Amino acid sequence: MNPPALTTPPAAPESSGTTASVGAEELLHGCRALLDAVAAEGGDAADVQCVSTSVRAVQAFADGAHAGRQGVTVTTGLRVRAGEGAATLLLGAPPASPGDVARLAVALARRSHGEGDRPLAPIGVGAAVHPAVPEPEAPFEVSRRFLAELLTPPEAGPVALGAEHVHTRSWTVVADGVGSAVAYEQAGHHAWHWLEGLGGHMVDGLAASRFDELRWDALAARAREFRAVHLAGPRPLDHDGALPVLLHPDVAAHLVRSLGFLLCAGNVLSGMRPLLERVGRRIASPAVTLADDPVSPVDAEGTPARRQVLLERGVLKGFLTGRANASELGVTPSGAARRSAPDQPAVESPSHISLAAGEDSRDALRARLGDGIEAVGVVQPGRIRGRRGTFTTVVLGWRVRDGRRTEALGPVRVSLGVFELLRSIQATADDPAHSYLAAGARSPSILLSHMRTG
Repeated sequence: MNPPALTTPPAAPESSGTTASVGAEELLHGCRALLDAVAAEGGDAADVQCVSTSVRAVQAFADGAHAGRQGVTVTTGLRVRAGEGAATLLLGAPPASPGDVARLAVALARRSHGEGDRPLAPIGVGAAVHPAVPEPEAPFEVSRRFLAELLTPPEAGPVALGAEHVHTRSWTVVADGVGSAVAYEQAGHHAWHWLEGLGGHMVDGLAASRFDELRWDALAARAREFRAVHLAGPRPLDHDGALPVLLHPDVAAHLVRSLGFLLCAGNVLSGMRPLLERVGRRIASPAVTLADDPVSPVDAEGTPARRQVLLERGVLKGFLTGRANASELGVTPSGAARRSAPDQPAVESPSHISLAAGEDSRDALRARLGDGIEAVGVVQPGRIRGRRGTFTTVVLGWRVRDGRRTEALGPVRVSLGVFELLRSIQATADDPAHSYLAAGARSPSILLSHMRTG
């Protein structure tokens, strides 16, 4: 028997949480004080990024136990240049005594290479503040029920071991020493569970900006698909060479995210300059329209973030750019500079990248597949590897013959050079979904004319 069908949750009433992230004004004041102190100590340039995040979560386990957790973290990264040197400090909240921290940062920067005498302008008094869209407090009593349903033991096949729903709210402040400061708030919901798998565990989940956007039914459906493959006794592929492949959204999202990194300006300028001559020309099939649409108002450099179309019906339209690389290319920066942590340098990367959906159903694409592979789950997340830029992933799925599933497969390695792969995309389905594991990526199912196996 399949797990119970999951239904849409009722609207949640407003309630007050016991944990909240530090507010925008407090963070802005602390960042201003820190930058002013760096200026007073004779630093030449500085920037600061501060992130305050509140987390509330509910966990459920296969034995019926439940647990909750909550907390607030504040992380501040200060980067200072003095003379020929630079220094970076990672802090908690903006310090109560910013002068001591600034003095240390400037001294470390000067010690690294020498001294400089150019003044650093203090941060301006104005700042842009962007709050998130209000949302009722997360209804954890509702999500606890959904988590329990996900953990309902099946009659056969892999069982779910545990599940969790996490609600986060965060304020991020991006400021520099020439008067630029922006504070923006973001909210997110993540629901995930892990199941017994072939030789290990499988993790799957959902991600959304609002609770009512979490597709619990889709998560349960993917669990049933995984169990069906497992129960059918997946075995190695009895075929050498290339075969047509149908990638389900969760598998295809890893390809979409990889393409976003591929088309970052820094990557192109450092190793793929021939692409610069292909802007305005077709490099992929007409089925491919790829765009990055950030949800934050600015990037890590304070540049306004905007939607950037990378491929439109197969035609290369541009790249994801930060300030420096946009200047080199002679274009307006797209606001794609991001930091992996507040004390790390800003580098270009995709934020919320998506491949446009098509009009056909996944069943219709399977019928077009004919004789090939239908990849329904990921064993090894896909990414572009090697000098030749080969996209490689290891999947579980089905052998398809005459458009029908015949036997379970897996694990199976499939790969193809990324530009050949772009040309081999025949169609996308009408089933786009956000990925939990390929963070920030949204993709429909993708039908490819061929990928190499083994």
